[in-house]
Amino acid sequence: MMLVSNDGSGGHLPVHGREVLIIGGGIAAVEALMALADLGDRRLRLQVVAGHPSFLLRPQILGEPWGGPPLRIDLERLCRAFGARFVSGTVTGVDADARQVRTAGGERLDYERLLLAPGAQPALAYAATRTLGFGALPKTLATGTSGSVAIVVPAGTSWTLPAYELALLTAGAGRDVRVITGETVPLEVFGPGTHAATRALLDRHRVLVETGGAPEPGSSVTDLADTVISLPLLNGPALAGLPLDGRGYVQVDAHMAVPGTDDVYAAGDATNGAVKQGGLAAQQADTAAAEIVRSCAGNTPRVPYTPVLRGKLTTPGGQELYLRRALDGLDAGRADDRPLWQPSSVVCAWRVARWLSYRRGELGHYTLGHVAQALSA
Repeated sequence: MMLVSNDGSGGHLPVHGREVLIIGGGIAAVEALMALADLGDRRLRLQVVAGHPSFLLRPQILGEPWGGPPLRIDLERLCRAFGARFVSGTVTGVDADARQVRTAGGERLDYERLLLAPGAQPALAYAATRTLGFGALPKTLATGTSGSVAIVVPAGTSWTLPAYELALLTAGAGRDVRVITGETVPLEVFGPGTHAATRALLDRHRVLVETGGAPEPGSSVTDLADTVISLPLLNGPALAGLPLDGRGYVQVDAHMAVPGTDDVYAAGDATNGAVKQGGLAAQQADTAAAEIVRSCAGNTPRVPYTPVLRGKLTTPGGQELYLRRALDGLDAGRADDRPLWQPSSVVCAWRVARWLSYRRGELGHYTLGHVAQALSA
């Protein structure tokens, strides 16, 4: 790739081939892979290290009770498509001085540039309940035979939208469905400009929301309903050798660089960002990838991470509510029944969403809009 210099000469700076190691196999890692292959014009030597063999489209987990397993794409095949090498392994630490990462199997892998995107570590919040992401959701949610349903959002959960998605899918047939959350209003993170529209949608579908508090993690919640489902607790990956906060998340600056290290960047749920969400993880990955290419090409202008939160609620009848808010402390947020981004898929990642959209014909019965759209069809 040739990047225009900022010295006023109008010349170009070549991207020099570097060994770039990407850690992780989730939305941030895949978005980073695509961004580095694009911005680096295939001149960077890319290697992806992940502890699992597949990229999972996590928002589609909610469709499992209705017979819609989430889309899985083989990571090795995906890496080949973007000129990268795939290595199976779980990274446990970083030796920034030696420019190496350590794996659980005792391997040491060298890097010239490192992008960490291993994701957060989910954990069970309550015993004897179903936790989203741990095993399959009960099929009785789709049949209407599960009786009452309670969906619990543990304290400290920053991305609560899956609880409301699942509630909308489950509601109907006179069944009692409620969300129990510590938020002051449903989907509080999207700002006051969205609260009335969100509440109206939930009310129309008779989803009861109990705000202001949730049961303490570890307490018994089995008496809340016939079926109790919770969102998971999250903690950081606690990678050794890096600056971490109190919960094991990797600290980063406005350009997604890890302070106190050279050529180490991080993106996604593994970082100390306030909101853990796939769209934000992808934006962080794009910022980190641009910084890596910049470091290989010369002193080009820097663009800091400016997060914009996007989410979509869809009912089984096909009604959609798009939510958007710039997380700059000034934006009140916006809600609309028309798309607020393109492509208007549930995957709010610039490159991943477009790549999947272009290959829609190869994905069979999968939908990128929302599981509820498939149910309606």
